[in-house]
Amino acid sequence: MSETYRPENNNAIETKGGAGYPAPSQSPYLAPSHIEADRGEIIGLCPSRISRADILALGHPTSPIKAIRANCLDCCGGSEGEVRKCVVTACPLWPLRMGRNVYHANARGRHG
Repeated sequence: MSETYRPENNNAIETKGGAGYPAPSQSPYLAPSHIEADRGEIIGLCPSRISRADILALGHPTSPIKAIRANCLDCCGGSEGEVRKCVVTACPLWPLRMGRNVYHANARGRHG
């Protein structure tokens, strides 16, 4: 059985965070890769090794559809209108951008 990762076990190295993300030393969920080919690159830990309570405390959406919607909002600068008007049909998330799983009959609503 694998050990559950706890933030106090973090041994991340100090670097600047990019794109508004925290530096690895500021996030207990980032650490140097143990895979030799990665050459010590900073990676995110596998979420299954982090306790459920710690994952929930991060405040991320708890369903895949809500996470997709949040990603689309982030991509569109937080604008719900821009998400609705999105023209990037090649994006694999495009059909799900409105926060509904169009592949489920009950989610199609009046548009199905």
